[in-house]
Amino acid sequence: MVTFGDTAGEKQEVHPQNKFARKLPLRPLEPFCVRILEYFVICASQGKQKPLIGRQSWMTNRYGAQQIQTIDAIEAIRKRPGMYVGSTSPRGLHRLIYEIVDNSINEVLRDYCTQVEVELNADGSVTVTDDGRGIPTDIQPETNKSVLETAMTRLQLRFSGKQDSKNYKVDGALRGLGLPVVNALSEWVDIKVWHSGNVYTQRYERGYAVTELQVRSGQENYSGTSLTFKPDPQIFKVTEFDCIRIATHLQQLAYLNLELKITLRDRRPQQVSKPPQVSVYHYPNGIREYIAEINRDQQPLHDIIHIRGERDNVQVEVAWQWSTTKELENLRRSFPHTLFAKEYLNSSRELELYTYTCILSFANQVCTVDGGTHVAGVKTGLLQALEAIACKQGQLPENNFLSWKDLRNGLTCIVSVMLFNPEHRGPMKGELDNAEVEEIVESLVAEAFAEYLEASPSLTEAILDRVRTDW
Repeated sequence: MVTFGDTAGEKQEVHPQNKFARKLPLRPLEPFCVRILEYFVICASQGKQKPLIGRQSWMTNRYGAQQIQTIDAIEAIRKRPGMYVGSTSPRGLHRLIYEIVDNSINEVLRDYCTQVEVELNADGSVTVTDDGRGIPTDIQPETNKSVLETAMTRLQLRFSGKQDSKNYKVDGALRGLGLPVVNALSEWVDIKVWHSGNVYTQRYERGYAVTELQVRSGQENYSGTSLTFKPDPQIFKVTEFDCIRIATHLQQLAYLNLELKITLRDRRPQQVSKPPQVSVYHYPNGIREYIAEINRDQQPLHDIIHIRGERDNVQVEVAWQWSTTKELENLRRSFPHTLFAKEYLNSSRELELYTYTCILSFANQVCTVDGGTHVAGVKTGLLQALEAIACKQGQLPENNFLSWKDLRNGLTCIVSVMLFNPEHRGPMKGELDNAEVEEIVESLVAEAFAEYLEASPSLTEAILDRVRTDW
């Protein structure tokens, strides 16, 4: 062995054949290395085996079928409620009502239901009743339970034939998931079904049936479903419902369904000393009435333009109107009326979004608060028609092109589309993402608006007068 010179009194010996040996000091062990050595010493002094590391540790702590746990649908929903209702905040709480009501709306779309009643009960529960066909109660072969109990406790994508175009062409609820989700996130649920001259009742607690399906004779020619649920305080931070928020949602559904009558009753304690508040929503003229209500105090530039059409199994309905109102004034007037400012504008990003749009949009009866391809189709269709007619009438100078910013001032527009297989960005269906919808909506809007402008040249001039100062 050869000894090199020392540094700070330390010597380092290297093998003679080691040509790469350098004159380096012997460094002290790092603290974590010392702790590892101490651990080994303690294990040896106590007669324990050396800790297993590396491959031996993996072989000992095996990862196999015994380490995989399975849970049923109810437990899965209660464990991750945000995956099904968005959150456990008041917005997710109100989603429970919307899901049950949307199941009734699915019956409305098939012309089996004309009335829906929602009651806010004194004990904090909610009752939703419709006059639809009623949930079937015969035995489901796959589960050997009644269809009612299967629908309440299983995440069945084929529940009640919703995925069969012969039964439900469109669907606004959680595609067969609404009932078990509400059931799992409720402290208790009482459900009552009328059909075939009988009344069927059953009770559930936190997702599981606690009684058998009870049957008694009832009205011979009546059918429907009534579901009462109380939100589980173990799941939701707040369990008190906002009547105004619920009323806004029900009012929108009534505008979208011409034949539907919706009744809302508030029987909560604050109403004990006086009769319950009752609101009835029924609008035979649909979204045209919605536009008229929003613009009721304004000076319109023209009559409400309304179109309804269907292409490639996509149903489209659009209504719009310009008024003399400035953009921001129009927004302050329209959105508080629909309560969007309270329900949806809860972040600076969403507030900024609605500052730059004046289109209310719906896909399969669900409000798409972030817009989507149907909204893009409306914008492009309006621009395309106005530019074509303005050029034809000689009102648009050369090398000047219109943008959406030029058209939105004073515009109030509502678009609703119905399609069999909607695609959304996010679980709360805030934005429609079906690419084919944009082209369909664009063509229908452009054709109808161009025809209207041909017959009303003054409207083209009135719209262009708003933007000429910026040219």
